[in-house]
Amino acid sequence: GYLNVEGYINDLVVDLSHERIAAPYLGMCTKGGKKWLLFEYLQGTTLEELLIECEESYSLTPLADAVGLERFYDDDCDSLRRLVNEVARQLFATCVALEEAGVAHRDIKPYNIIVADKRLLLIDFGS
Repeated sequence: GYLNVEGYINDLVVDLSHERIAAPYLGMCTKGGKKWLLFEYLQGTTLEELLIECEESYSLTPLADAVGLERFYDDDCDSLRRLVNEVARQLFATCVALEEAGVAHRDIKPYNIIVADKRLLLIDFGS
């Protein structure tokens, strides 16, 4: 049940302190009859917002800057390859950490990924 999920998240975020999983886990509360997992506020932008910015500017530079990719050029195949590899590497590392901890996220999408401090961080462990 829900408390098992809380235990997994607590183990993953607090004990393992995995650098790719959200912000520090603070606990759980009940509001309006629903249980909520609480995480420290994380300053950043969602991957979805960054992708919209990229689309509007016709450039992937905002995403490259956000993940700390240096010497990025939109018209350079090597730059594009490095960007895709960096984003994939970070997301894969997160998914491996979740799998090893026995946690299923069930809702990985750009809106549930925060980009902060040049890292992609997975948020919203709802069911």
